Amino acid sequence: MQFDEAQGEGYTREGVKLVVEQDGESMIITYAQLELEDLYQLTIEFIDRMCRTTGQTYNQTLEDLKEIEEDDM
Repeated sequence: MQFDEAQGEGYTREGVKLVVEQDGESMIITYAQLELEDLYQLTIEFIDRMCRTTGQTYNQTLEDLKEIEEDDM
């Protein structure tokens, strides 16, 4: 999966399309045609980007996401 920043329209891989739109400082997925494998790879990519942004390790980031999920329940 690769993001075409020049177009800014989404991710394309072998005909799979993910359309992401910017809403202020948030990114919203408005359309996704994904297989389970694509969803897995996209999740890993999102977590990796979160790790790089926060400077945390992968496991620290996962723990933070678990805490956020628990707080929302």
